[in-house]
Amino acid sequence: MVIILAGLAGVDRSLYEAAAMDGGSLWQRLRHITLPALRPALGIVLTLAAIRGLRVFTEVYVLTGGGPAGSTDVWMTRAYTLGFSRNDIGGASAASVLLLCVTLLLTVTVNYFRKRGDVR
Repeated sequence: MVIILAGLAGVDRSLYEAAAMDGGSLWQRLRHITLPALRPALGIVLTLAAIRGLRVFTEVYVLTGGGPAGSTDVWMTRAYTLGFSRNDIGGASAASVLLLCVTLLLTVTVNYFRKRGDVR
């Protein structure tokens, strides 16, 4: 929310005034001024949310421990179980490296599309 508020604070107020003078409705100002100005902030928020979603561990482990028969098992709890419960350090490190690669790929992809959108 702080990132989105910072993005909103960066929107030039004269754009809203000019749109109001031209007769733009609230919906048009939102669509043509606010949302394009928030695009970089939304890209950052979505990237951080996706990374947090992939790396969730504490909530799942504390609440369910992976759940009955692994029904609430996520990537991080699976790597933890492999490494510390089953003593499969190789499997746990492979899962962690794979998670790193997926996170890096996601971040690079979002940055690519964000920079491509800034060129337009």
